[in-house]
Amino acid sequence: STDYMDANLRRQWERNVSNLMGVHPQGSKYHGNDYRRRSRLFRPKTRAAERDFEAAIAVAFFSSHDVATVETEHANKPLEVAGAKVGHYLLNHHLTKTVPWFKTVVGAAQDAWTYGIVWSEQSWEYKKDHNGKVVKDHPTCRLIPVENMRVDSACNWVDPVGSSPYLIEILPMYITDVIDKMNQTDDRTGQSAWAKLTMGELQSARRIEHEDDSTRMAREGRFKRDRMDNNHEVTAYDIIWVHKNIIDVRGRDYFYYTAGTQYMLTQPVPLDEVYPDGRPYVLGNVVIDTHRVNPSSVANLSQDLQSQANSIANQRIDNVELAMNSRYLVDRASGTDREALKRSAPGVAVLTDDIDGVHELKFSDVTRSSYEEQDRLNMDFDDITGSFSTSSVGSNRQLNETVGGMNLMSQGSDVLTEFQIRVFTETWYELVVGQILKLIQRYETDQRVLALAAESAQLFQKFGVDQVTDKILTEGLSTTISVGFSATNPEKRSEKLRMALDTVGPYLRPGELDRAEVSKEVFGAAGYRDGLRF
Repeated sequence: STDYMDANLRRQWERNVSNLMGVHPQGSKYHGNDYRRRSRLFRPKTRAAERDFEAAIAVAFFSSHDVATVETEHANKPLEVAGAKVGHYLLNHHLTKTVPWFKTVVGAAQDAWTYGIVWSEQSWEYKKDHNGKVVKDHPTCRLIPVENMRVDSACNWVDPVGSSPYLIEILPMYITDVIDKMNQTDDRTGQSAWAKLTMGELQSARRIEHEDDSTRMAREGRFKRDRMDNNHEVTAYDIIWVHKNIIDVRGRDYFYYTAGTQYMLTQPVPLDEVYPDGRPYVLGNVVIDTHRVNPSSVANLSQDLQSQANSIANQRIDNVELAMNSRYLVDRASGTDREALKRSAPGVAVLTDDIDGVHELKFSDVTRSSYEEQDRLNMDFDDITGSFSTSSVGSNRQLNETVGGMNLMSQGSDVLTEFQIRVFTETWYELVVGQILKLIQRYETDQRVLALAAESAQLFQKFGVDQVTDKILTEGLSTTISVGFSATNPEKRSEKLRMALDTVGPYLRPGELDRAEVSKEVFGAAGYRDGLRF
């Protein structure tokens, strides 16, 4: 899997990241000596389009108070309805209070937009301090750098996580954290959680090929040193690479840790003993490429247009400078003061022994045609990325002079952006939220949080239940993500909601319409998250 990634994926990832960071990719003509004294600016079209997508993600997922909705499949069963209300509160509580959900979702969207894929692991974090006090007891969603995951390239493209015979995460850990694991006791066996290795063995597990990783260094931008570099004197804080291995053996998954590929840290155990709900990873994307485990990214699709935009802009700058600061043909024997000639300053006298030995080179001003070419590149770039930029508006005079024309121009980009959000929702967001809900059902024990959930769901008033039990939490629930087309346009969202209410209103009996939920949607579309304070 590493050989496949190095041969087929790394170079494209690094080029995409360079375009995102506003740096000319490796191998670009601007890194050669021929362009050392020429304009080498970078027009950040890729970053602008990616930020536009991030903004659309924020509007689509975070405009309302509830980031997800929990429902039951049997609305006529009071116990399951009660479980759905409790699960709804607990899920939204953790996604807004304990999990850095906004940064996680926007970061996942950025990974998917840039690399074509996003990896994440969902688990429950439980930790006590040295006094035995519980300091962490909540679900987590951890984004994984794409270069740190290994999956079989021949697995089913529809379900790579479930169909790959192995999943391997290459996890950077400080040696001191590994030693802490070795000193901990496994509650099930009473033995050390991890096998005890010497400091020398841990040092030998430092894989040189994982240091100065080209993809990670491209993501760091202009820095010349890998942030995982181990060149420091405190060896306890050296980074070693621990492998989290999930291996399919005759239809059953086994799980174990290794220090690099040299030493076993744990013995293989059935995966369901550690992760009862199955493989805890999710692989998402924003572009669907059939029969490809690693689909194209939007940054990949637009890379040639980004390169051409840079070329046009830099050549135009060179042309302007040449038109304003001419070059000269100077006879070697003319005795001309060449330094004064190069200064091109007003009122400077240029001394020469032969006036006929100096000839000015004239250059045509091609800025107008280059701007027209740039406008066309901007429109092509917007078409492929789904963004709607002011530069596109400025280059369509016939349309931008009317409100209707502006709507026509933005409609296509809105649909494409919303389609990308829909793909992201279906392949990553819903699956991740579903896994987090299962973790909450299985591991939530915080009595304070459970009491708040019962109060919010009005369990006693509506269902005659005075506390949240395991049976209520483990009822069959499903998550719903309220993200559809027009989700990125608040005015259209409100308009569609009003149309829907006007359509079904005459057929509803008094009290059937949940006014609180309608208020959440309306005020959320207006940017107020919910209408509680109104």
